[in-house]
Amino acid sequence: IRDVSFLYNNIDVTNKTVYNSMYFNYSSNVPRDTPFILYLNGDDIKTPRVIYSLAGNEIPFYAFWNSTIELFQIDFIIPANSQPSNNYPYNLIVNRVYTLPNYALPASCQLRVKSSNMDLYGPVFKKITKLTNIDADINVKKVGWKVEIEDEVNGFQFGNIVVRGSIDNSIYNFTFSPKNALAGSVYRGEYEIYVNVSSPCVSQNFIMTEVLLQDSMGFNSSFSITFKSQNGLYSILNPFINYLNDSLINSVSLNCPSQNFDSSPPELLSFVASRSSIDVGSLDRTVNIVLEARDIDSELKNDQTPIVYFSDTSLGLVSCHTQQISSNKTNSIYNCSVEIPVGFGYPHGIYISVYGLINRFGLYSGFAVDQLKNSGFSYFISTVDSFDTNQPIISGNKKLSTKDTKLWLYGKGFNDVKYIEVFYHLDNAELQTIFMDNLYPSAISLTLSKKTYKPFYVTLVTKNGRKSNQYLVSPFYFPIPNYIDITQETSNPSSTSSNSEDPIITNAPQECKGTPKCGGDKKGTCTSNGCMCYYPYVGLDCSSKSIETLPPSLNKTTPDIELPTTENGGNSETEVTYKSLVSIVALRELDYDHKQFKYHPLKDWKFKQINSSVSEYYCGIEISNKTVSIKTKIQWFDKETTIEFANQTLIMNPSTIKYTIEISSYPFSTNLNSLQLIMLAKIESSKTNNICSNKEFGETSNGIDNSNYIKVQVEDHSVYGRFIKRAFLDNKVKSISNEFLDESLSTLSSSYQSQSFVGINIPYFKEMSIIDPDFSVLLDGSSASSKSNSICSKNSGLSASKIAGIVIGCVAFIVVIIVSIIYHYRKKHKNLKFFQAMNNKLNQNNLL
Repeated sequence: IRDVSFLYNNIDVTNKTVYNSMYFNYSSNVPRDTPFILYLNGDDIKTPRVIYSLAGNEIPFYAFWNSTIELFQIDFIIPANSQPSNNYPYNLIVNRVYTLPNYALPASCQLRVKSSNMDLYGPVFKKITKLTNIDADINVKKVGWKVEIEDEVNGFQFGNIVVRGSIDNSIYNFTFSPKNALAGSVYRGEYEIYVNVSSPCVSQNFIMTEVLLQDSMGFNSSFSITFKSQNGLYSILNPFINYLNDSLINSVSLNCPSQNFDSSPPELLSFVASRSSIDVGSLDRTVNIVLEARDIDSELKNDQTPIVYFSDTSLGLVSCHTQQISSNKTNSIYNCSVEIPVGFGYPHGIYISVYGLINRFGLYSGFAVDQLKNSGFSYFISTVDSFDTNQPIISGNKKLSTKDTKLWLYGKGFNDVKYIEVFYHLDNAELQTIFMDNLYPSAISLTLSKKTYKPFYVTLVTKNGRKSNQYLVSPFYFPIPNYIDITQETSNPSSTSSNSEDPIITNAPQECKGTPKCGGDKKGTCTSNGCMCYYPYVGLDCSSKSIETLPPSLNKTTPDIELPTTENGGNSETEVTYKSLVSIVALRELDYDHKQFKYHPLKDWKFKQINSSVSEYYCGIEISNKTVSIKTKIQWFDKETTIEFANQTLIMNPSTIKYTIEISSYPFSTNLNSLQLIMLAKIESSKTNNICSNKEFGETSNGIDNSNYIKVQVEDHSVYGRFIKRAFLDNKVKSISNEFLDESLSTLSSSYQSQSFVGINIPYFKEMSIIDPDFSVLLDGSSASSKSNSICSKNSGLSASKIAGIVIGCVAFIVVIIVSIIYHYRKKHKNLKFFQAMNNKLNQNNLL
């Protein structure tokens, strides 16, 4: 292995997950599709690999060949608050056989991670209170625990607890998350885990036998009553760490009144499998089971259902959890359905058994293969394999992340596959046809048309129209690089690393525009990034000029700013008034695919004047019983001022309006979602005839502010808005993006008015976001009528693009006329010569 490097190094993961990439090369004879797998784990004494494995954080990251840089690349995630180290532990698995640990590589190949808030421990029980024989209603008692779960750093995300009865072996499975909390937060919340018991019942203990608590970074704390501790490592991750001196804390007693004695366990009345033979190489491998059980003396427990097991001679096991479909006082009927795996039980067949029938007095029963056989019930399914190599069957896939579009599918019978159907059933039932990139008999790869975090189905279709099974693909979440604040050392894969600032998005270089370029020496200068204009000139070609206006009048109901301006200083008899408006319209939550999830119009603002140049507006929106506040500070600049926002220096020209918008903690439906603040810029003229309007959206070219701009123009006046690509999210500087929304939102534009919507896209945050756009009014050196895609009134003349079209048409018509005339005269001349020659020949013949 050689040329090992990382996209980012010396990374600070304090309270944030970091996306990174590893680059390396191998000997030239290694195939480009060689499977390399990266594991972030430890082999040192500080973080033994078993801890990462038990904590649930040992995730495989797969390599691919990057043909652009001609290196192998592995994209991976470093969880927030990971172990700080100058030699962050990782293992590179080659061909699924050979392991290359990081400590076997030189210092230049090491990953350096910083963190001031390390958290490798999953959530724990901070407080446990037993609930014993609490009356839920007249005939039902509640038995269990009230627990406080604490994870002070990463926060609790998910829990699963299995509770078993000590007498009847009943099983209760509890899955919960912070949304089920009775009180508190993700850092310390209160939950109830309990069993409802109705009479008659049996006195017994209920025991937490399995516990899994997971934090937001995927670190688990786990407990299993059957696990044998090895060197005490497992106890380190025990969620009962605060109760190691109380061995009965996971047990609670149920006391039931004495009842008539029952010595008869439940009996099985019928047990039927839907088939006695199955082709385990075909598409149809579903088996349905229907069974009926009875307990005359003390009834069957309705909250406990039996489990059917399918086994083969290789000790393979497939389980099928039944559900109760009908019941009366003594009898219950259950059913279940299961798809047998490809090849399972071949060639010796599949054996069936059933266990888990429980009555109210704690007696239980199960029926092994021989017992089912002796009772005359279904107990065996014979297996065949058609070995149909032309029938595709998908059995698995390589893990797909939310940032990837390359998908590998595994199975059998892929030889004749022609294309793949991808069905996004959760995205408006969208069905796409995609052709494969690589095809092998048991593997196939394809490139999806989009990234998604939602599950979707894939189906293979062969050349003769045969289809495979419909297979569900569930992507796993992978952070998006632009959404992550990272303070690190950046290294180029082909060069040594060098110090850099936060990787905030910058604008691409642009060509200098205008004739002369950038308006000439007095208006601007041409740089490698584009035109840098001198005040008061602005724009991509420095042809627009900032207008100094009077301060705007205060609007005490909404944060809408109106700037009136006049043409010719108001001295002309044909005075034209221009009104410009800047407005905050709405806030909406977008899902991972950038589609609207929730829409919140912003209204009912409260006004507060700070001083003559600064005013504040406040409004609140109710979301999920929570008030989200939007505070807007509007500041007027009457002279050139230099300010700093998000570690960026910005120049405010005279007569500029700056919005500073703070959004408080928003209850996102998922941390994959984002917010979009919609703003409106509008300009309108009092003149309605012989006039044109235009609009532009793009990136600034001065190489300093790295912003987007919007310009809505009527005749030679325009409103100019600047939207920088930085924001404060949870007191950290992060990249954001801005979006032109006119294609998706209805805009009212005419020849005398122009308006546009701009969406400020704000990534997921927890506590607060702050954004900072600004606006000004411009006088343009060229009118809207001279620009393409302008809207003009009927008697305003024609726009530049229309004039160009007419000119081209006219020129083409003239050319056709000229060519026709030339052709006509040349043909006439040839005909004349022809007839003269013919006459000469005729005359000669007549003389003879």
